[in-house]
Amino acid sequence: MNGNRRYWKSYAKEFLQGKWGLAIVGMMAAPLMNTIGMAVTGRLFPGTAFLAWILGEIFLLIVSLLSMIVSTGYNYMLLNMARGREYRVSDLFCMFRKGSDGILVAGFIISLIDTVLMIPFYYLSNTTVPAGETIEALYAWMKPIMLCMLVGTLLGVVIKLPFSMAFYILADEPQLKGTQALKKSAQLMKGHMWKFFMLQLSFVPMILLSVVTFYIALIWVMPYMQASMTAFYMDVTGELEERRRKHAQEMARWTPEVLGLTGENGNSEEMQEPEAHRTGDDYDAEA
Repeated sequence: MNGNRRYWKSYAKEFLQGKWGLAIVGMMAAPLMNTIGMAVTGRLFPGTAFLAWILGEIFLLIVSLLSMIVSTGYNYMLLNMARGREYRVSDLFCMFRKGSDGILVAGFIISLIDTVLMIPFYYLSNTTVPAGETIEALYAWMKPIMLCMLVGTLLGVVIKLPFSMAFYILADEPQLKGTQALKKSAQLMKGHMWKFFMLQLSFVPMILLSVVTFYIALIWVMPYMQASMTAFYMDVTGELEERRRKHAQEMARWTPEVLGLTGENGNSEEMQEPEAHRTGDDYDAEA
């Protein structure tokens, strides 16, 4: 891996040129499924009883697994864009055809981690009530609930970080088992987890600033963020370096005769050096 977050962001902006419309539509598919799932859950399993909560969580788990299949299809779409291949809306659902077993297993493990870590939050928020109607009583009730949510969220980020590339791997290799993809992701992320975390963290200011636009700007920020992570995946697997190497070899084979740059006397004139393929430093200068 030779890049940094500026390089990955610049690479993402480059391959998204002329493709923003489809990238935005694709990005909205999985979150929309989860949003609809949450709305339906409230109607199917109303109330605050423990059984209703359990059934609601199971239903949401199923919805989240299906959305992960669509999200992996979105990764496949972005990889096609980044690689200069044909891409289309149907890429979002291609993993249902190519093979979703690995995604379901990996997604179940990821969702199970989230669910287990958030059990204290769900338990307290559903089984406790404020001791009174005063501000002090509400604060005393909310404090442990919010603390459980914060701790669960932070632990989730740390625990799931090594598995961040699993669904990109499954987009490329849908025949893999879910556990194999998770292990392969952990191997790829060794020594690179901090870089990936900083890449994600670099989008926080954009997300916060989107409040000014009533979060409308997220329509562009989120595909940009996902495309940057796609560039990270291609870099951590060595694909970007291989593309640079092949490009350099092709340029080295160019000759004045091939380019047709000859003088009036038939001899080769001094050839202007062709534009070199961009390096990480070039992207740093742009970003």
